[in-house]
Amino acid sequence: MTKTTFTDAALAILSQRRSQGDALKRALLGDQASGGDSDLCRAGESEFCWGSIWTRPALSHRTRAALALAMVAAKSSTNSVTDYVRVALRTGWSPDEIEEILLHTQCYAGLPSSLDAMEAAKAVFIEECPEYEIGSPGRTEKPADPPDTDASALREMGLQVRREVLGADMVDQSEQRTRCDPFISMFFDVTHEYCFAQIWGREALERRLRSMLSLGVAAVLGQTGAISRHVRSAVEAGLSQRQIGEIFLQAYVYGGVYSALNGFLVAKETFATMEAEGISVPDGFDADEADVPPL
Repeated sequence: MTKTTFTDAALAILSQRRSQGDALKRALLGDQASGGDSDLCRAGESEFCWGSIWTRPALSHRTRAALALAMVAAKSSTNSVTDYVRVALRTGWSPDEIEEILLHTQCYAGLPSSLDAMEAAKAVFIEECPEYEIGSPGRTEKPADPPDTDASALREMGLQVRREVLGADMVDQSEQRTRCDPFISMFFDVTHEYCFAQIWGREALERRLRSMLSLGVAAVLGQTGAISRHVRSAVEAGLSQRQIGEIFLQAYVYGGVYSALNGFLVAKETFATMEAEGISVPDGFDADEADVPPL
């Protein structure tokens, strides 16, 4: 069998992508950007991450910045968090919004990852945002004393948010199966209070973005069940199959080939299930690239 090798045409394409990737990386990272030809890994970063994925039109650089930050935070990649906080700032995210992205990530990747990421983010804010103050009133102001009530009101709020995010029919079916079981109810009670009331219930980030962040984190962490659930939340938020696929391609960069492949395979099964339930899932592949508004 003849061994396949790079042709001049293939090398020219890679060279062009590396050049485009280096230019985009410099635009988004400024003086912190390293050259794409310093070593093989950096060259691959320029060719694949910046030159191939970040240049795709269906997701804006602003959306990709939020996704990338959540993904590297979930993977506990502190050095990369520093870089992508800079990218997030340059694509229009404020320090407060970046904190919200990391708080949302905490729900799906755990406390240690988000705390480490927040410390890295604060160092960048102090360096690049003269107006930023650690512990400013907007962050630490004590909330008003709550009315005398038990946690049931918070759980009820979280349940309603969960129904809005994942679809009322699916959540109601889940509640019918689990509510009579006091053991599994422990999990759902806390999930309704924390994940959906305290995190999803915050208004600082729109729910469409929260769906995308949740799906991206689930993909890079290989959380198959979570991918299926958040594919549903992405469809509820108005994303097409094509746009959901772009999130998995972003996960390809930060979680590897099997993170992306698992996402595509689980999503394909979920789309089929949803269609069987009578839920229309637009594919978004009929439009030209120019007709797809970047999220």
